[in-house]
Amino acid sequence: MFNIDLLEVMTKVKLYLKGPKRKRALLLFGVVVVAAITTFSLNSISPNDIPPSPKNIPLGGVDLALYCQSLNYSTNDEGNNEDFCSSNIDLKKACGWQHKRDDLDIRFSENNDPKSGICYDPQGNKIGGISDMLGYCQDVFERSPKVRATVVNNEDWTCRTKIDMGLVCTSQYQRRDVVARNDEGTWQCYK
Repeated sequence: MFNIDLLEVMTKVKLYLKGPKRKRALLLFGVVVVAAITTFSLNSISPNDIPPSPKNIPLGGVDLALYCQSLNYSTNDEGNNEDFCSSNIDLKKACGWQHKRDDLDIRFSENNDPKSGICYDPQGNKIGGISDMLGYCQDVFERSPKVRATVVNNEDWTCRTKIDMGLVCTSQYQRRDVVARNDEGTWQCYK
């Protein structure tokens, strides 16, 4: 705290006002007055006068299914402690996209290996595999710049993107001043 003897300051200011240092004296007096007012103001504020800290007002939980559907994904899922929007890839459509045809079928050269798919035409002629599954996912889910193509559980090709919970809160509550927090395993949005 400041201990200011105003009488002593006033005496010094009077002395300065008589001589050529008048401007400095007025400046000094102004600084002292501002310091005194600030000290008084800070001491008169109680903790109840301070507004609540930002980002502590709960808005509610997140609707991941609705968010993923808004990006045209079929579902949301979890893996490695992360949440994803995902859709299984229709491999016939992926064959058609890869080879720019809409009459192709897919067969697997090895049972139960989704990476062994080969595209065939209606006459049974081998056309080739799918070499750009990521490109297919990026084309289908163009609103998801971080979409990835991956095999899930060694069974199905899937287009998926990691969910940004802050973006979910912003989208769901139509506010920019929100944050997402994981409260004991449940995602919540706060403003």
